[in-house]
Amino acid sequence: TERKETFCDICVPITSPSGNYEENNSSLYHSAMVTEELLQDTNKYWCEQCLRYNEARRCVRFESLPRLLVLQLKRFSSSYGSVVSKVNEYMPTPLTLSCFCLKCKDVEENKKVHHAYQLYGVIMHLGATMASGHYVAYVCGRDTAIDCATCTRDKRKTASLSGGAGKQASNNVSEKHSGGGLLRFFKSSKQSYQHTLSGVDGRGPYFSPCRSADCCGVKLDPAHEPTWLECDDETVRTLTRKQLEEILAPKSVKNSALTPYLLFYCRIP
Repeated sequence: TERKETFCDICVPITSPSGNYEENNSSLYHSAMVTEELLQDTNKYWCEQCLRYNEARRCVRFESLPRLLVLQLKRFSSSYGSVVSKVNEYMPTPLTLSCFCLKCKDVEENKKVHHAYQLYGVIMHLGATMASGHYVAYVCGRDTAIDCATCTRDKRKTASLSGGAGKQASNNVSEKHSGGGLLRFFKSSKQSYQHTLSGVDGRGPYFSPCRSADCCGVKLDPAHEPTWLECDDETVRTLTRKQLEEILAPKSVKNSALTPYLLFYCRIP
């Protein structure tokens, strides 16, 4: 039998890694989320058609995954007497997580390229119990001033309505405003204003600015390392990737109260 269900987040049990942390990150999460269990002995499956207990294999598979993936680490467990305690064992937080849906798992077996997920947010819990403590958020942010790339096409297109003289004037103005990236749109020289208006009444060239999304859009600089933000109530500070990795790294027993709780991933091609 098969039953399909929708989900908002995926609960991941805390599993201590063995060996190299970096090598086992993705496989550790895959084995914790894509599970397979053999039902036998006293835990057999009750079949409603044959009306008896049978041995069966119960599997959890993900047919498809959303663009934004939320993983919830099971940091809190209930014991005898409804006592809720926090699980402080270390669980690695991979910055890049390979996709584990059915389609990508089949592609992975064929040794082909498949997409992955990149970490863009972490909510960590600081405290010993669920009823007490504090939450700190870490969010990946980018400086848009650095991410804006120069358009590969002409920023201003010219058209002559008055013959060769207008064409020459168009070339002169284009050369004058050919540099400066996006700053060229904020220049307000009188000469440029007059040339722009001359195209309205048909006496000269007119200029049309780059239409952004219809032309080049906003491009990201892949060489630029993104900045992380630590959001602790009203206090926000910037972190580098190395500093974030140090926060997510294994800690001693004394400082293990700060643990990842919710992981937010975004799908990348």
